[in-house]
Amino acid sequence: MAAGLGVSPTTLVHHSGTREHPIQAEPGRLRERAAPTTNELAGEQSDLATAARCVAWASNPHGWAVFTLFFGSGRNPCVTPKGLDSVPAMVVARQAIYDVDGLTMVGHLARPDGEGPWPAVLIGHDGIGLEDYQRGRADILADRGYIVLAMDYHAGRTYFGEPEAMLARVMPLLADPGRMRAIGRAALEVLLAEPGADRERLAMVGFGAGGRIVLELAGTGTHVKALAAIHPALPATTHALEWGSVSGAFLFGTGSEDPLCTPEQLLAFTAVLQDAGVDWRVNVYGGAQHAFWAAPMQPGDAADRPEPAQLATVPGVGHHPLHATRAWSAVLDLLEETMAPDPRGRA
Repeated sequence: MAAGLGVSPTTLVHHSGTREHPIQAEPGRLRERAAPTTNELAGEQSDLATAARCVAWASNPHGWAVFTLFFGSGRNPCVTPKGLDSVPAMVVARQAIYDVDGLTMVGHLARPDGEGPWPAVLIGHDGIGLEDYQRGRADILADRGYIVLAMDYHAGRTYFGEPEAMLARVMPLLADPGRMRAIGRAALEVLLAEPGADRERLAMVGFGAGGRIVLELAGTGTHVKALAAIHPALPATTHALEWGSVSGAFLFGTGSEDPLCTPEQLLAFTAVLQDAGVDWRVNVYGGAQHAFWAAPMQPGDAADRPEPAQLATVPGVGHHPLHATRAWSAVLDLLEETMAPDPRGRA
């Protein structure tokens, strides 16, 4: 363990934006990293743009571990929630490995460095898999004072450029609510078992199929302060009685040109929530398609990795950077409205 850092010896990955960055350092040494550039975290991910970054390496029985630490002395003013005079001094991120659905999942857990209690947020990725966008969301939220788990439901795999393989994995899940609930509950247990997680202040954020997973949890007894679902795969429109005990404020977002989660489908589902007395809102982003938050993937270091234009995907997907920023701002506003962290880390 790195002395005095208060972090467990878990294998970690340093990342920013849409690419992973291997870091070379001598074992046992701590060195400062330059602050991320304004665009490093893919447009709206620049919340951490002015934060100084340090990486500590330490030895453990399983090999070397990388600890990604964000120091907040130079934090971008846009990060600080309104009305809070101080924010956590440091963020610690690590892998969270757990078993469910017959697979070993590799989630990403980010938290403030402190005892808390801190409000907790569960993030569900879309069908592509857990990649740097969702990991970046977790880091940004941890910087704002939340304990966050970006869940995994593909056993560490991503499906960039493999739409047929992605659909072969995702469609059976969407057809089996029991499996989705089990996957979501396993991740939720990992999140709430983290020391300092405030079980009374829980929110869930989901994209695509991950939005369906968090909706399944909310519809079957998981009480939340807030739920945000961006272009979710929706449950079948059911009777309002099935949602009558749902708590918290719900935010839905989709693009006007999304063929997989149309505004009409969202409004039909929220009509059921309306009859059940649920607090809900819908944002429709004009001209945006499905997965409009996902920036084109940058080519990696491997010579055989395809360029972005060569990556196959499902029809109706397209990046819209302006609406990506707006949708993420809406999520932040929802969390701030419903369970903004206390500046001292106390409820």
